[in-house]
Amino acid sequence: TKKAYLVISDVSKKIAKDIKADLVIRGTFKTPTSATPPEIEIKRFSPPPLPLPLPAISFKGLTYKQVVSPYTKKVWLDRNLGAEKVAADGGYYKLEQAKKIGTCPFGFDMPSWKTLEAETTGAGVKNVDDAFNSFLAIPAAGFKNIVNKYRLTSQGSLVAMWVNDKEKNSLTILDNRVGGGDMTPLQFVHNSNPANGFSVRCVKD
Repeated sequence: TKKAYLVISDVSKKIAKDIKADLVIRGTFKTPTSATPPEIEIKRFSPPPLPLPLPAISFKGLTYKQVVSPYTKKVWLDRNLGAEKVAADGGYYKLEQAKKIGTCPFGFDMPSWKTLEAETTGAGVKNVDDAFNSFLAIPAAGFKNIVNKYRLTSQGSLVAMWVNDKEKNSLTILDNRVGGGDMTPLQFVHNSNPANGFSVRCVKD
């Protein structure tokens, strides 16, 4: 006859017996009257230690944390370049500036369009509120428009970020409440004017 085992982790033998007795009363674990009561095997279980947090990065007078994507496991800076705190707008860069070596910390670079898309619109981000509430906490920083003498435009209603891609140089997300709440598509894939000032978020390369 096979023995029945009730496996209890990280408790004393007395507590294990009390749990077994309670299960018998509840009818969850029944012992036939003609059978030998099941033995209780106590297994000590120690969960593996939690991974240590990634170290902070000091770069150009600011300290950034590193965050791991729940979707791609890629490591990102916790906020836009030049932002003093998470979800702040940060700096605005022309595409040529954004592509320069040394714009991002060592070991980091601008993301490809495919990488940024996978973390945003590809992960259910449909508007600027979704972007702000995502693990990247992307603000609707707007952009600096070269046509309008480099004045800040669409702050609070537009995410505009440079990407490192041969065919597409930016990913933008528009607030779907603009224009009566029915602006589609919310994601625009195109080549923006490289002289505009867009946000930059760095990812470990």
